[in-house]
Amino acid sequence: MIASTDVPDVEWIPKVTAAGMAILTRDRAMLTRRSEVAAIVKAGAQMFTIAPPTNLSTWEQLQIVTRHWDAMERIRETEAGPFVYLLSRTAMSRADL
Repeated sequence: MIASTDVPDVEWIPKVTAAGMAILTRDRAMLTRRSEVAAIVKAGAQMFTIAPPTNLSTWEQLQIVTRHWDAMERIRETEAGPFVYLLSRTAMSRADL
C-alpha cells in the first residue's frame, strides 16, 4: 500500500482511508495546510491527532492514545468521516476542518 515514510500526506491520506483505516498522527500542522485539509475532507478520513508538544516520549504518546482508545472506537463506529479529533492527556476535542 504505502512503502515509504516520505509519501506526501495528500497521497497517503486517501489510500489509508480507502483501506478502511483510521489515521493516528502527531502532525497537528496538517490542519493548517489547505491541501492536506482538502485531502482529509475529500477522502472522508477519520483522523486522531496527538495534540500536545512534540517532545513527548513514545511512552507518553502511548499513554494518551490508550487513555482515549475506547472513545476513539466509539467515534469511529458512530461518526462518518471526515473528522479530526485532537488528543491530549486530559481531553479529546473535535477540530474544525
